[in-house]
Amino acid sequence: MNTVNKRINENFDRLSPSHKVIATYILANHEQIASMTARDLAEKTLSVPSSIISFSKKIGYKGFNELKFNYMNDERNAQTIDNEIIQSIMKAEEVTKKRTFTEAVQLLMEAPKIFIIAFQMSQIPAKDFYFRMRKIEPSKMIFFETFADQSRMASLMEDDDVVLIVSNSGESAEILHIEHELKKKKCKQILVTNGINSSLAKFATIELSIGCIEENMVLFREAPTKARYALIYLLEKIYLEILHVNYDEKLERLKNTSHFLKG
Repeated sequence: MNTVNKRINENFDRLSPSHKVIATYILANHEQIASMTARDLAEKTLSVPSSIISFSKKIGYKGFNELKFNYMNDERNAQTIDNEIIQSIMKAEEVTKKRTFTEAVQLLMEAPKIFIIAFQMSQIPAKDFYFRMRKIEPSKMIFFETFADQSRMASLMEDDDVVLIVSNSGESAEILHIEHELKKKKCKQILVTNGINSSLAKFATIELSIGCIEENMVLFREAPTKARYALIYLLEKIYLEILHVNYDEKLERLKNTSHFLKG
């Protein structure tokens, strides 16, 4: 919610009836405010320009021009964030057009078991992928949250299984430690990452590197924003590719396991 709308909502109950009409109009028609004058808004709300000014002051602005300036600034900031997310998704989409993406999907479809390894913030997109894949391939998916459990997963792996590693930076110390156990196995590894030439890449059979690197490296490593959307999108595309192979069969499986449909 932008600052203007937030202030309107916080003060709404204290507004006069005429000011509530103005507030309601702004909330319902926010996309028009940038091009309106106080007189324009007054005409739309059957009031007078002085009421628009007094309303603006009531919610904490010096006048309508300041209200409009803050609104437009919030819109520009929101649009910048939206554009950054769109750009991250477009980067991920580019990866889906590469031969390595098709090869990764094929490996996952053919694998008897899929072991997922991810830590910290990278667990969020990884778990989302895991829970939905479990719905359509329940016998194949294996994922544990803790470092100790993921370290022990190697003992469960067979040569034909696939390890799906999700690491935003490609530099996860936990996964690099687990690689000492994984290299004893013949399992193929698929790395989904935003890292470029990362430490984990040298262990990967297939590397799906999006390369969505954020300007602030602290955010990128500890609390990724747009980079996280890139990982989510790429894993979503993998899921959809698998879902649409024998789609009717998988849909029937979803129906049979659905508590909602059974109820």
